[in-house]
Amino acid sequence: MVTTNELHNWKKVFTAAVLVAALGYFVDIYDLLLFSIVRIKSLTDLGLSGADLTDKGLLLINMQMVKPPHRKSNPARVSLRFS
Repeated sequence: MVTTNELHNWKKVFTAAVLVAALGYFVDIYDLLLFSIVRIKSLTDLGLSGADLTDKGLLLINMQMVKPPHRKSNPARVSLRFS
């Protein structure tokens, strides 16, 4: 039978894991939001304009949203196209 003390220990572990996961999620969302806010000014300061600004901005946001492949994955099966 599981004791109350053991249940309390499991609650601590799961609470900490959920807290860490939630903080990581919010950091990722903050990063995406911040990047979206400063993207146009940053690319303009780098000398981009017009269609080039749009193309490079979309490329950067797409790269940020794509999960990188695992090292053990087959490189021939991973194909990312940014056009």
